Amino acid sequence: MLRATHLFSTPTAILYPSFSPEFSLNSQYLALEDDLFQTFGTKSDVFNVRCDINNGDSNITISTDIWLNKAPTGGNCSIEPLVATATPSASPQWRVVCEGWEDSDNIKEFHFFSFFDDSEVVKEIDSFPVTGTDHVALDEQLILPVGPTYRDYHQDVWVSVRDSLNAVNSYRIGTFQVLPPTSETLESYVSDILDDPTSEFFMDLEVGDQRTVTEKASTVASMMTTIALAARDEYKACEVASNMIATGYGKYDQDRPTPFTVGEGECDTDTQFEADKKRDDRTKLRAHLIKVVDTLSYEDVWSIQNVAGMLSQVVSEPTEVSNDTQTRVLDILDIMIDSLSDATKMQFVPQEDVEKVIGTIYSALAGVQAASGIMGNYPSLDDLSQAQEDPQWKEYDASPTADDTESDVTNAKSYEEAMKLHSKHVHKKLNSGRAAAMASRCESLSTKLAKLFSSFAIPGQSLDTASYRGRGKIKKDFIETFLGQTVQVQSSSAAIVLPTDVVHLFPELPITLETAVTLQIQESTNFPDVYSEFATARLHGYSSFVKIDLLDEDGNQIQVMDTTSPIKLTIPNDPKAPQPENQLIENPLVTAWNRFMLHKTAVETSGSSVHVEFQISPDVQLLVVARHGDIPSPEDDKIDKVFIVPPTLPLQPDDVNPYVIVLTNEDIGDKIGDWYFGVRERNSSFINMPSPSTQEIKERYRTGEVLFEHNYNIKIWISGCYFYDTSITDWSSSGCTVSQETTAEKTVCLCNHLTTFTSGFVVAPNTIDWNYVFSNADFLSNPTLYITEIVIFIVFAIGFFLARRKDKHDSEQLGLAPLEDNRRQDKYYYEIQVSTGMRRGAGTDSNVYFILSGEEDETEERMFSDKKRPIFKKGMTNGFLMAVPRQVGRA
Repeated sequence: MLRATHLFSTPTAILYPSFSPEFSLNSQYLALEDDLFQTFGTKSDVFNVRCDINNGDSNITISTDIWLNKAPTGGNCSIEPLVATATPSASPQWRVVCEGWEDSDNIKEFHFFSFFDDSEVVKEIDSFPVTGTDHVALDEQLILPVGPTYRDYHQDVWVSVRDSLNAVNSYRIGTFQVLPPTSETLESYVSDILDDPTSEFFMDLEVGDQRTVTEKASTVASMMTTIALAARDEYKACEVASNMIATGYGKYDQDRPTPFTVGEGECDTDTQFEADKKRDDRTKLRAHLIKVVDTLSYEDVWSIQNVAGMLSQVVSEPTEVSNDTQTRVLDILDIMIDSLSDATKMQFVPQEDVEKVIGTIYSALAGVQAASGIMGNYPSLDDLSQAQEDPQWKEYDASPTADDTESDVTNAKSYEEAMKLHSKHVHKKLNSGRAAAMASRCESLSTKLAKLFSSFAIPGQSLDTASYRGRGKIKKDFIETFLGQTVQVQSSSAAIVLPTDVVHLFPELPITLETAVTLQIQESTNFPDVYSEFATARLHGYSSFVKIDLLDEDGNQIQVMDTTSPIKLTIPNDPKAPQPENQLIENPLVTAWNRFMLHKTAVETSGSSVHVEFQISPDVQLLVVARHGDIPSPEDDKIDKVFIVPPTLPLQPDDVNPYVIVLTNEDIGDKIGDWYFGVRERNSSFINMPSPSTQEIKERYRTGEVLFEHNYNIKIWISGCYFYDTSITDWSSSGCTVSQETTAEKTVCLCNHLTTFTSGFVVAPNTIDWNYVFSNADFLSNPTLYITEIVIFIVFAIGFFLARRKDKHDSEQLGLAPLEDNRRQDKYYYEIQVSTGMRRGAGTDSNVYFILSGEEDETEERMFSDKKRPIFKKGMTNGFLMAVPRQVGRA
């Protein structure tokens, strides 16, 4: 029996176990009913909790005191102005006034933060400690961050009023519009301060306190991110790095163009350099903002929150976070997590505050992961300069047998472009060398955060995190509650479903249903180690990365491998990724030489899966056969796979994607190259019959010009399930199979282990209906097509003839003209060049005769002549070849 007794009055509330009775006596977890908090006033009260255990022979009593405290009340805050434009130097333009707040335990602090959207971490603004008193007024200056573009730069500003015992009242002050400075203004300011290390901005950062530094740095970083996003459109025809990354989570990227593409238009060398230079300046300033953190102290949870909030702002645009900056941020985050894990330091810190910091650190960590995964392919100008100083830069295989096509610069249009391509290749090699270490550090920090949450959470408690580049969920509970249940990331389709039996999940571990575990699922837009040959060929950037951790009661990782039942993982694709298009097949026809309507796609890498989706009338069933490398045919068993679409009519509730067929990665294996799909409409007598054998196909579906009774739509895409194998520091598909539940929006994997996962998503090229082409190739069926082709051929033939005639004429104008009076028996030849002047009357039509005299002999009288070209026209130079019987010597 559990009982709570108010120390100062009659007992008024009951304390209940947090879960079923069979576990409660073995557990340290208790839960309070809500009505307990209604029994005390504005000052803190103490409750005694006593647990009486009667085992028949004796009674055991365990008790503890619980302190309950109400938060500050009665006040309000206001901020002016409601609308303003931020300055590049992040000047404090807003005045905040708070008054009327009361708390008998004394008010300790006012903490201001900005809220953009549920999908983003809150933005830290400022905090103001106050002297201990029960009535406090505040009048201070603030720097508000630039609002999000998707809300027309509006944001909600909140204040948390905290008392001396850490009870907090969070109060929404209002909505404010903070516009960014113009791109020109901010870019000019960034360039100016980078050229002047003694500028007022840098001096403020050097000598300012933590509050001032984090406030100013966060605001400037948010402005630079806004400008970076605007550069996508401003330089859309150029290779803008921010266009070459996956779509961010939430609303920030909802209006972006298709990722990994260059927009229409022209981008000359100067414009490309201008875009690169502005990005390089922003990258350098972000690096400087991170260096300033070395001068700050962040020991307590609130200072950690402020600094972590600044870090998340600085790394919010991954394409402007250099390698050195990434490493510095990870070093700082590691120190922060260690401080938060120190039980002595955090003894009196509310766990809600620790949870908030965990979410902010996750935001910064996701930004670093994304930066590490993109900067290897799209280096800054400073990165290129560093690559040119590396010894590898001097190594380039120019031999004809060189097989490294990625480093090939032979198609460069200029020497400068070739230098840039080679430098990018060297930079990628250098980045690839550090990628495994970065991946290991990021995964380690993520696991440490899950362990930190597990250290104070009770079963049933969960934490959702959300930011621009990462989002996730951490949940602690008994293993029984996870089995067969979906654990899903908030506002995402990323999810995990464990097997229904604990023995299937842990075939060799002594884990029971009563074991409390912590499950972490973290989704990110990129991953540090994506530069290997395997990853380059298969990971196309359109998929999220999903990391799964399972921790025991002590926060140690549980190694999950070789499960006897698969773990189901759902990995979302980029919402802006190109989608496979439906191809309408009108009047499908089976020709006289074949049994099927044919479609074809190409598989370029092993371990891929092919998905073919049909849209057909609800009463139609199709027979679909697949064949690798050849047209499917029942003769000689030339069919690799047989499908029925849909499997049953009418559809059954348990049918999963009944109009999609899947050649899994196990089906594909190493069979890369062309795959053919043959389609045949089943007649009513065959509907719902089992898949036919090749002999039955041969008997039922004969060759001949057979028309389908219904049209259908078809679309094809290629996917794959891959995990990061830490033993080889590379990606692999071993132990994973692509599920039938996979769609163009998400990939569902069935795996027998846990780690970090991603998928490969490629839109297959449109298929060509060769059956229709060849079956309808007669003239009467396509008169317009044939007439057009004939006209084109005639025009081409005439143009070719005229052009060839002109070329021949031009070639005749070149070279030397042999003199008409040359004789065959003469074996000595002299080249004679005659130039006609430019003055009026310089040319002549007369026959010109000459005698060539030399030191040894002289010629007869000879005549200049050319049957094919006019000679001696004004300004002309004519060349002649003269033959003589013997040498004349020097002329």
